[in-house]
Amino acid sequence: MTFSSHIFSQTESDIPFIGYFGGYGKDKMLKSDSTGYLFIPYVDSNIIVFISKNYTVYKIFDRQNNLILDGDIGGRVFTDYFKRFGKCTLYNPTTGKPKIIGYYYADQPTGLWKFFYPNGQLKQTYSLAQIQTDSFTLTCKVGLYEEYYETGQLKINGFYQSVLDTTTIKIYNFDIGDFKHTLIKGPVSKPFGVWKFYKENGELEKEEEHQ
Repeated sequence: MTFSSHIFSQTESDIPFIGYFGGYGKDKMLKSDSTGYLFIPYVDSNIIVFISKNYTVYKIFDRQNNLILDGDIGGRVFTDYFKRFGKCTLYNPTTGKPKIIGYYYADQPTGLWKFFYPNGQLKQTYSLAQIQTDSFTLTCKVGLYEEYYETGQLKINGFYQSVLDTTTIKIYNFDIGDFKHTLIKGPVSKPFGVWKFYKENGELEKEEEHQ
């Protein structure tokens, strides 16, 4: 038997999926007061999670109390876990500056995502969409893509569209208790139109046209 409401596609390899950040039962509660709950999740003893009392904000810290990630859970609580709704920021543990900023809806990445160099300069930006087929929902890059040099100079810009093609997904198989890679026909991200590539001095290096 296999089942998953959302399928992890290759597009998501650079998205900060921290699948578990709040729950009940087996977690080690460190503190519970009028501000919220502070606990160590049973699936990862190396992090500490804070969830506000009104279920709007969550934060993840390392064991040295350095902020790793903060985000929004939209004031919603489910039976035994939480889902991310809204903005999510992953921080560089060395500099404390944002490393990735993006958005979730019902725990799935969507909308504009930004990636940064350690110095805080924008490195890459693109948008994600959840595209549903008869059996699966896949995450695809869509729309404008931009990549920058560490100096801030534009390096690449172009557009992605979603098309049907063969792709590899991971489906959880309850019989084996693990994810299994499977080939399917589904929506994937592919470049289209004219893509431009620039040298670090701003000079246009080349153009590629994608049908």
